[in-house]
Amino acid sequence: MSTRKKQSKPVKRNTSSKKKSSNTLLLSVKQNFNLFFIWALVVVNAVLISSFVHKLVTPEQTPTVTSDFTIDDPIKVQILNGCGVSGIANEFAELLERKKYKVVDVGNAPNWDYEKTVIINRERKERKYIDKFQDLIGVTSEMVYRIQNDEVESDITLIIGSDYESLKSYRALQ
Repeated sequence: MSTRKKQSKPVKRNTSSKKKSSNTLLLSVKQNFNLFFIWALVVVNAVLISSFVHKLVTPEQTPTVTSDFTIDDPIKVQILNGCGVSGIANEFAELLERKKYKVVDVGNAPNWDYEKTVIINRERKERKYIDKFQDLIGVTSEMVYRIQNDEVESDITLIIGSDYESLKSYRALQ
């Protein structure tokens, strides 16, 4: 009898189950991510569609802005020269009259040392008209003062300061 030695085969460990479980886990993560991404797109689309429908259904409310003031009730402006430049108050008066403001007085300020142009709001007109005037002249809101004075005929007093050349309205005159 011959004795044969059995050759031992290397034992293969079953790694395929580990690979399968890691592949399954990776596949599961990818599927969950894809599912999450799809739901996120659905939500974004729903928001966009509802916004679009809302815009179609809701009537558009356009603000009513008048280009100028009504002829019946123009804003009355007093213009004072606060910088000492000859004729500067008259130049601004001409501009404001072309823009349908009623210039009721043109003169000199008590002194000529105004470095900045100032608007005095007598609080007789709505704020939107004062803001429009302020924008026309080109003065910052820090230079608009509210001072009620019933003895003055004007709704607004404009005191031209030394900064007049930097004002939007002055550049429009040039």
